[in-house]
Amino acid sequence: MKLVGVGGAALATVIGDRLVAEGVNLLSRFGSAECGFLASSHRDYPFDKEWQYLRFDDAKEFVKFEGRYDDLAELVIKPTWPSKAKTNLDDGS
Repeated sequence: MKLVGVGGAALATVIGDRLVAEGVNLLSRFGSAECGFLASSHRDYPFDKEWQYLRFDDAKEFVKFEGRYDDLAELVIKPTWPSKAKTNLDDGS
């Protein structure tokens, strides 16, 4: 097996770390019914073991983080994202 992918809910860190330590190329994905697939942990598997960090890569120009309070930010999908099925802001985000 070349790759194992997970999505739908967070994988427990202890489980993901164990799989990666055993040589599994683990891929975590993030998306929603409203926006489709947005981010993944796809990387250079032999050298990068940080499976739990999501990368936006192809979606980078379509997303932004807006500060809310303290150190928290909200992920906002821009109106130009081609896979958006639902919006909730006046600008189409």
